[in-house]
Amino acid sequence: MSTSVSCVQRADSPSLQIEAINEPDVAGLRLGVPLVPNETITRAYNYFPEFHGADEPYWLEKPHNTLYDASDHVSKGVSPTTYPKNHFWFSLKGYDDIRFGGELQVMHKWVDRVKGELIRPVYVTPVASVIPGSNVLIARGGPQQVVVEVEALTDSLSGQLNVKLPEGWATTKDLKLVNIPKRNTQQSFTFQLIPMEKAEGGAVKFEFSGPKGKADRTLHEIDYPHIMPQVYYTPAEVKLVPLDVTTTAKTVGYIKGAGDDVPQAIEQLGATVDFIEPSAATLESIQKYDAIVVGIRAYNNNHGMKAFNPTLMEYAENGGTVVVQYTTRTSDMVLPDSLIGPYPFKLTRDRVTVEEAPPTFLAKDHPLLNTPNKITTADFDGWVQERGLYFCGSLDPHYTSLIAWNDPGEQPLNGALITCDYGKGRYVYTGISFFRQLPAGVPGAYRLFANLISKRGQERNEE
Repeated sequence: MSTSVSCVQRADSPSLQIEAINEPDVAGLRLGVPLVPNETITRAYNYFPEFHGADEPYWLEKPHNTLYDASDHVSKGVSPTTYPKNHFWFSLKGYDDIRFGGELQVMHKWVDRVKGELIRPVYVTPVASVIPGSNVLIARGGPQQVVVEVEALTDSLSGQLNVKLPEGWATTKDLKLVNIPKRNTQQSFTFQLIPMEKAEGGAVKFEFSGPKGKADRTLHEIDYPHIMPQVYYTPAEVKLVPLDVTTTAKTVGYIKGAGDDVPQAIEQLGATVDFIEPSAATLESIQKYDAIVVGIRAYNNNHGMKAFNPTLMEYAENGGTVVVQYTTRTSDMVLPDSLIGPYPFKLTRDRVTVEEAPPTFLAKDHPLLNTPNKITTADFDGWVQERGLYFCGSLDPHYTSLIAWNDPGEQPLNGALITCDYGKGRYVYTGISFFRQLPAGVPGAYRLFANLISKRGQERNEE
């Protein structure tokens, strides 16, 4: 790698001399140059790093869920950062041959025509970033497709992209040959996954291999104006979930809230998803949807919901299905909570934080718990982080509570999933944390959500 080192002494005294980059007893750049006040000394520095691994936060190196495993970290305590691979020491010599020094990180500096001079750390990365098109694949029967991109993190990248499949799956025998001339450019590949008898779920793992090295992770960058950019990695794999799930919804409208991956999960159920902008939508433009899903906290941060909500209720009254995910009762609400649904209810801060909390079905014969998918307690196995949050209470009698659960030692809460028939359609409010469960590939969450977006009346026809 090629870099340069600059040093300047601002004060007239004491007399100092820059000795070396890296300690003198370590191979590096030896200088031995006296410093002249206010004159910058710059020297080129070429070195041949033999790095093992890439720059990333040490607490993310090992697989983790809600807790991090940093047992191999060299520090006895908890360090806020990780020493980068491009990390050096410098040494200075003063009077009486007193030596002292400090540490340096290699930085990249450039000039942006708008923002001016910018600076960022130089990170050591793998030769490539392997990027699956999604983290979860719901296999609803038959062959499946996975699109994977390889992004070159070096020039002249060549090699092969390989796949390792769970038990009972096969793929085509054509080689996925990688040939990318320039760094930061991508090449896309499509893998056909073919289920055999007794195909099992599991991780579909991807790995690039070539003359310059191997890569089996996806690079992510956190880059905001107020902090130095940071990078971290996730395994280049897709969670494959064979699942018996059906929904009658073919087209779904989605209103964005605070941001989540629920729209991608709905597409995994086989439905087409369009995004709806409340400020521009009309009743005529939304009648084509079998269901409309409102994203988390949309009533807190989407100001168009205030004028659009009566139209949304009219859509339900005309036969549509409306599914509202949790919102919070705070000062930034665009509507009082009593006006969110077709009949009043109040939002609370109730939640169930134990993800294993057993559910109690309060209306076990209700269509939403039976069609198109029969929901059982087994559908609540394997959930992550929590059951739900910001449940509702003080329900109008028109609403039916479907599920109750509670944290250990607390009273059961029945406001996580409520519904009512409204005109020819249906309204659902749910505090269940689908925004966590669906991206995590929790099978039962997909089956329950598929029921919620199914059109009222069609499930009865199927019966």
